[in-house]
Amino acid sequence: MRILKEAIEQYLTKETFGRCDFHTHSFLSEGALLPMEALRRAHALGIEVYAITDHASASTLDIIPKVVKDCELATKHWGIIAIPGIELTHVPVGAMDELIDQSLELGAKIIVIHGDYDNFRARRERNQSSSSKK
Repeated sequence: MRILKEAIEQYLTKETFGRCDFHTHSFLSEGALLPMEALRRAHALGIEVYAITDHASASTLDIIPKVVKDCELATKHWGIIAIPGIELTHVPVGAMDELIDQSLELGAKIIVIHGDYDNFRARRERNQSSSSKK
């Protein structure tokens, strides 16, 4: 992931930013293309930063390393900033922190929460509030 880190750091030195898409899917969830094919098409269209955030739950987090490999290759060889991510979909709020940690360990750099976000956010705010009172 060093290549991605270096690419992002270099990109952020630009005065203006080009086209970016931070929420996309491949055929690993509801999309129609291989992750690499989606990245190649994004690059051909002039998109500078492209994240693949396929839907997953606890049973399908194993797709993350697959996306990481393609993102690393695309960033290295095409110059597109390809960011591996995941969209945690309809998982129980109580399992969210654990699945976020697992997703990060597997290489996700962007995590989208789909389904029960309002309950997740409210729970986090309550936990942070009670922690600050202790």
